[in-house]
Amino acid sequence: MVKKAKTVPNVYKEAFESVVLRGQSLAIRCIEGEISYEDAFIELIDDLTSVEMAIETVKKEEEPYG
Repeated sequence: MVKKAKTVPNVYKEAFESVVLRGQSLAIRCIEGEISYEDAFIELIDDLTSVEMAIETVKKEEEPYG
């Protein structure tokens, strides 16, 4: 039986925490009128896309070791 690497689950945890904190920050900026909700949404989508690409990279790097 092949053991799954622990890096990928850790990457998901760190990515989730990062996105949540970013979302909170954007929400505060919206409430304070620093940024529009539309711009905040676009920034959050960009962040999610970047996180998704980073996770896929880590998964691909771990496959040979898996």
